[in-house]
Amino acid sequence: MTIRDYGTKIAVSIVSILIISILIVSAPASLVAKNNESKENKEHPGIFLRHIIYFKDLATAEKIIRNTDANKFFNRVDEFPDVAVSPVYNQKLIKDVSINFPVPDINYLSYFGRGMSDEEKGKVQDYQVAVLYDFLFPLSVREKSLFNVSQLMLEIADKYSGYIWDSETRELFAASEWKKYRIDSWSGDVPNVKLNTVIHAYQVGDGFRAITLGMAKFGLPDLVINGFEWNDNYSISSLINLTSQQIAEQGLNEFNFKLDIRSLKDSNFKKTLVDSLYENASESVSVKLKEAKPEEGDPDNFLLEFDFSQYEGKSLFQKQDTLLSSLFGWKDEVAYIKHNAMIEAASEAARQKLPELKSRFNAGLEVGEQLSLKAPFKTRSGENEWMWVEVVSWKEGVVKGILRNVPRDIPTLNRGDEVTIFQNDVFDYIFYNKDGTSQGNKTGELIQKFQRR
Repeated sequence: MTIRDYGTKIAVSIVSILIISILIVSAPASLVAKNNESKENKEHPGIFLRHIIYFKDLATAEKIIRNTDANKFFNRVDEFPDVAVSPVYNQKLIKDVSINFPVPDINYLSYFGRGMSDEEKGKVQDYQVAVLYDFLFPLSVREKSLFNVSQLMLEIADKYSGYIWDSETRELFAASEWKKYRIDSWSGDVPNVKLNTVIHAYQVGDGFRAITLGMAKFGLPDLVINGFEWNDNYSISSLINLTSQQIAEQGLNEFNFKLDIRSLKDSNFKKTLVDSLYENASESVSVKLKEAKPEEGDPDNFLLEFDFSQYEGKSLFQKQDTLLSSLFGWKDEVAYIKHNAMIEAASEAARQKLPELKSRFNAGLEVGEQLSLKAPFKTRSGENEWMWVEVVSWKEGVVKGILRNVPRDIPTLNRGDEVTIFQNDVFDYIFYNKDGTSQGNKTGELIQKFQRR
């Protein structure tokens, strides 16, 4: 059998949900150069950022309104200027958040309640007051201002037991987790963009769409990838996080550019990424972006989509695979193992599950779920090469799907090809749950066991 994966340990698994729009705040974004004296910077109106801190009672919120001192970071203004010339802010007491700024419900917080226990997620539902903070600052002092905003929000929430809502990423934070994501993630003046943004993903037709939320904080467009296979969500999130980090550090002057891991500033992000690469990783590829069509629930920001048309492959999936395998590297492992009694018994147990899996697949998988079957393919020598097929359709005893492995000795097949297999030939299965766990592949565990001996 052939197994292939990418160097993508850095990726945070994309949360698989239908995007729910709770609050969309308009934020200016444009293509920007990382040069404070550039024409782009001079014409940029500034970066707008909104946070809300929810409190248990009105007395606490009123005290904060009276006592909050943000002047060490920002000047307070009643109205924002058309163009930011210095960091400014204003604040507003919200006595009834249910009207325009409701606390996200428990189901939403199960995905985007950061550092919150189940008890806290329930308790915060009763919070009725909040203080809304709006910030505006020039692009030229972006990093310093972003960090100062985060520091100010932490000081208030920690001191007065509040919960911080980030309107760009649509997350609600306990103070301790806010510190981890928004303060401790920085390496000097270099932000970890991955921990200051979030990736949402959802199914569209036969594929998935991923989009960032939060790039407006950096005066940059949010990024979109359309039509990827869920099995590649870790690799796709690595590509998005790397691109986000590079354009935040270096600016975005054009839609065609070189994505280069080595060009990143020294930081924990870069170190973790470099440590995850395989030996054959190129560490750099040419990337092409194009304007993306917005969909309902997208951030109110300019959107750019990855264009994979320049890469080799017969399908979009294969083109994506070409980029990912080149950039991060990949490995093939071939196991030459005779199917002994234990492996055959595990395979038979898996085959007994096939009718149940077929019914579950045809009833409709939930977003984030995916089913793959292991089946034999004839090599040039007439032997069997066992590979995984991601199921696309399953009718009667015929299964159609996408080949997930790189064939070792079948020159007519490539990873990503559409193939047909028969249920009677299936050797094992893997069912991927929407939470990232999986079931099955007991034969694979045994093959690895005997291969090590």
